[in-house]
Amino acid sequence: MGNRNTFFANRFINSFLFTSGIITLFIMISQVLICTQLAGENAVREVLMVLDLLTVAVLGLAGFFLFRPLVNQTEKQHQDVLLQLEDTLGKLKAAEEQREVLEVDLMKKERFIRACEARYYSFVESAQDFIHETDYEGRFIYVNPEIAAASGYAREELYQMHYWDLLAPENREEVREFYYQQYLTRTPVTYREVPVITKNGCKLWIGQKVSFDFEGDRITSVRTIGRNLTELKTVQQEAQRLQQLMSSVLDSSLSGIIVFRSVTDEDTRVEDFEFQMLNPSAALLLERDVSDLIGKSLTREFPVFLTDGLYGLFRDVVENDEPHSFEFNLVQESGHSYWLQMVAVKMGDGLMVTFNDIHERKEAELQVERQKEFYETILNSIPTEISVYDPQQSYLFANPAAIPDDKVRQWILGRDDFQYCHYLGKELALAYQRKNTFVRVTKERRQLEWEEEAPQGSGPSNYYFRQLSPVFDADGQLRMIISFGVNISERKRIEEELNMQRELFRKVIDTSPNFIFIKNWNGEYVLSNRAIAQHYGLTPEKMIGKTTQDLDAAQDSWESMLEEDRRIISYAMQSDVPPVISQERRILHLPSGEFRWYQFFKTPFVH
Repeated sequence: MGNRNTFFANRFINSFLFTSGIITLFIMISQVLICTQLAGENAVREVLMVLDLLTVAVLGLAGFFLFRPLVNQTEKQHQDVLLQLEDTLGKLKAAEEQREVLEVDLMKKERFIRACEARYYSFVESAQDFIHETDYEGRFIYVNPEIAAASGYAREELYQMHYWDLLAPENREEVREFYYQQYLTRTPVTYREVPVITKNGCKLWIGQKVSFDFEGDRITSVRTIGRNLTELKTVQQEAQRLQQLMSSVLDSSLSGIIVFRSVTDEDTRVEDFEFQMLNPSAALLLERDVSDLIGKSLTREFPVFLTDGLYGLFRDVVENDEPHSFEFNLVQESGHSYWLQMVAVKMGDGLMVTFNDIHERKEAELQVERQKEFYETILNSIPTEISVYDPQQSYLFANPAAIPDDKVRQWILGRDDFQYCHYLGKELALAYQRKNTFVRVTKERRQLEWEEEAPQGSGPSNYYFRQLSPVFDADGQLRMIISFGVNISERKRIEEELNMQRELFRKVIDTSPNFIFIKNWNGEYVLSNRAIAQHYGLTPEKMIGKTTQDLDAAQDSWESMLEEDRRIISYAMQSDVPPVISQERRILHLPSGEFRWYQFFKTPFVH
């Protein structure tokens, strides 16, 4: 802009000087002509003035011609500047257009970034993984909904907590030390499985990757992505438990177990077997160490298997894929002979062989049979009815007291009470009653007792006291149910007779107009008839446990009455003939409110 102003100023000066010189020259010529014409007194002065003007004009023309090259040069520089300016303006215009393009591109990129951020946030919010971020002190900065759902805490609660608050207390120090080592070693990312305690106290196992953001030596944030491994941990622990259980079972099993790998030729025909696994019981029966047989050939280590045909049986099991059970007499080099019960089953490209020493089993079976016979002899001699049922309510045993008929007692084994009632033509009500009792015993898992009536046709019914006892095995499964029965018909008849006598006694004393009562050592009524109870406005039942003081507060001699009653009881303790004491007493008649005199005859009652 400054060069342009200079250019216009130079042109103005040049124009001014050139115009001034022309005007001055014109005026000077005019004055010379006028002076020549006039030729007056002032001619000289005028000539001098004309000369001055001429000088000025000459100087103006000289200045014009002297500064003209400079002006031209300035104009040329200005033109160059204008060209440069136009070129610069073109570049600025192109730069402006490029800026506008960049602004549009930047806006697109910003929109793309915002869209990516929204998608990333949506992905994190809806992710099934546990995603959270904490500051350097462990305070939560962000948690996704999955963490809140799994932990039971609201997100607002988590933002007020530390990450360490979620860890199981017994593991906090160990986890702290692990991540402190990550900080010291500047490890970008680590993986660790940590236990987390939920709000309701449950434990979750989380497998998480943790990354640190550093600013110098300071941690600015900690980002974590984790996954719930609780089910996987449970499965792994269960698999480990099953493996340990299997190893324990195999090691402690009395049965010998051997797993063979098939050795085949080019035509895939079995030509030998190789020991792959065997348990201690198998090694003991084979009289070899486990480590000595693993990887060894069956036919080379035990040629007897070839001569006795056992190898051929094994090969048939593998080639035909059919399990085979057989007995085998194994004779060892030491001379010991074992009869083995063997079961061979194909497993993969080999087979598994399970075997037991039949001699020991036979001895055990014989011992069990002898014990069974011994116990059954005892049970059959017991007069109490004893029956044993399986969990399906079928008879396993019944002694003669329960079923006297030997034929029926043998027939009933394996059958239930419904079949028993059909067989003997009895009412099914008895079977239904026992069925309901069995259901209760199984459900409540406890012993039940009850009394049962057994009709005997036209004759009197028999009564039995029944007891049903469940027997459970070590796993808590119902193994059997034992039934005990005692004939209580005679006791029932005695009880009925006693009840009848009690009712008769009660009717006799209740119909008597006299006072009839029994008191104990403390003066409490243990029995009273209706007459004395009505005297006090009570029923005989409500008289029980009361004393004379409770019934007659106005009676001032109740203590002397108690002493007299105790003396009467003491007489009975000292004499075989109980005395009869006659007394007269004034007693308040509660319904009328008046005192009445009564004569009492008292005698001790000791039982």
